[in-house]
Amino acid sequence: MGFTAKQTIEFIKSSENKKRINDDLVRYNIYNGKLRDEIEVAIRREFKNPDTVNELIGRIIPINILQKIINKLAGVYNQPAIRTPKSKDPNDQELIDLYSESFRINQKMKFANRNFKNMKHTVLDPFIDYKGVPRMRSLPSHTYTVMSDDPIQPDRVTQFVKHVYMDKEDPSKTRYHVWTDEEFKIIDGSGNIVIDEMRQLGNEDMINPFGVIPQTFIAESDDGNLIPISDDDLVTMSIVIPLLLTDLAFASKYQLWSILVITGALDANVDMSPNSVYNLPPGADLKAIKPSVDIDK
Repeated sequence: MGFTAKQTIEFIKSSENKKRINDDLVRYNIYNGKLRDEIEVAIRREFKNPDTVNELIGRIIPINILQKIINKLAGVYNQPAIRTPKSKDPNDQELIDLYSESFRINQKMKFANRNFKNMKHTVLDPFIDYKGVPRMRSLPSHTYTVMSDDPIQPDRVTQFVKHVYMDKEDPSKTRYHVWTDEEFKIIDGSGNIVIDEMRQLGNEDMINPFGVIPQTFIAESDDGNLIPISDDDLVTMSIVIPLLLTDLAFASKYQLWSILVITGALDANVDMSPNSVYNLPPGADLKAIKPSVDIDK
């Protein structure tokens, strides 16, 4: 039967799918070096005083556990794969070598393996570059949505949606490329088919010229779910451990440096700094408040 454009948009914008996209984006950002931003979000959620927040942010210790674990797990293509045809025909071998070089298959599959280990699924997306050369890329999971209307095999992708451009302010500018085995269509953020762009492609009838969905969806799960459930414990620990170390550094600072208080003087203008000698006005008294933070237990 297939999905209508309106049904596709409803699925993409469903709370469950939006949560998946947002969670996968966080996971993607952390792996690609944006851990500090996620720790900052956690700090701002917990502390309200701007001075405290700014001081904590300046002491963030961004140890990227997720990145280290994924790089360790995704080692399949550290050594290039050997590809040979079943036929042993030298012409077939020549074609394999030609396309392997054109696709840069080892490098791209290395990226795909990282995405796969990070999200438990990824997509291989073939395309033709500006020079007319066939290429391939691995799409991170927050840039696509897969759907199925197969009642017998619900984990089989029957519709693939690529998130080409997102505009939160104007849905008419948002673009999705929607593929099934039979159809290809471009729709906007409201589920309207963009006829002008289909006409520019010479495909007003919205026919898939390949006869199959050109993207290859690779998933880890074999439990009947279309999209595997990503582990959130690794992401949580990747944020919590640096956050705890940041808290410890912040607490250590105020355990090491006492708070100095001057009493008995109205106009005591003294620059406060460690390892200094203070010249106090007559009648003034300098007291120290030493915080006690038990960081050894």
